[in-house]
Amino acid sequence: MCKGFNLDDQQKAALKTCIEESQQPNRSLIARVRTALTMIVIGMYSASSRVPMTYDKNNKLF
Repeated sequence: MCKGFNLDDQQKAALKTCIEESQQPNRSLIARVRTALTMIVIGMYSASSRVPMTYDKNNKLF
């Protein structure tokens, strides 16, 4: 199972910016949605790189 995501420096900087923006009070709904979508896209992109592209019959989950 995955314990975390492998992020490059640009992705880490974007996530730090999103976290800082999310802690600001009185943000508009559009800004909150944009921040959430950015975090989701970065997570999905980095998580997809950990999925193996080939089937290995010797490496079964169960």
